[in-house]
Amino acid sequence: MTLEEILKITEIFADVVTPVAVIFIGFYINKNLKRLEHDRQKAFKKKEMQKEIYDDIYGKLNIIFCYVADVGDFGDYTPEDIIDQKRYVDRRFKSYRPLWSGNTEKRYNQFMTSCFDHFAGGLGTPARIQTSSKEKRGYFKNINKIWNTKWDSRFTGKKDSEIFKRYDDMTEAFLREFVD
Repeated sequence: MTLEEILKITEIFADVVTPVAVIFIGFYINKNLKRLEHDRQKAFKKKEMQKEIYDDIYGKLNIIFCYVADVGDFGDYTPEDIIDQKRYVDRRFKSYRPLWSGNTEKRYNQFMTSCFDHFAGGLGTPARIQTSSKEKRGYFKNINKIWNTKWDSRFTGKKDSEIFKRYDDMTEAFLREFVD
């Protein structure tokens, strides 16, 4: 075979292989772009679901915080209201647990443990609120609202000194879910 024949065969081979290689490279790039788009849509949907749940529970978490910390509108609620808020928030958060990072779950649980003694009354009894009823009774008295003395059993009588930090840590963890 002459050099001219070898060059001609090489030229024909390149003419055939180049379009085939371009097709395969294009197919590979297209496949990866579709996968990336699918992953992006999945992440967006997850963020949407998280935002929907966050929007639903965050006001209730704030009510719990205000009540336990005796700030804001804490006097507008009864212990029964707070226990109901806790139950609702727990159901929503825990039903969608896989959506949240381990850090967010940890911070949520720390906050809720600061607010409630979950097992103080034993099985089948509501959690007790980790604070004193003194401020609540005083507020009710000041605005001429009747305090049900049975509510006193809903409190542990002690407050977690870290409640503000726990609330801030939980809030930060939730917000990081949306920006990270």
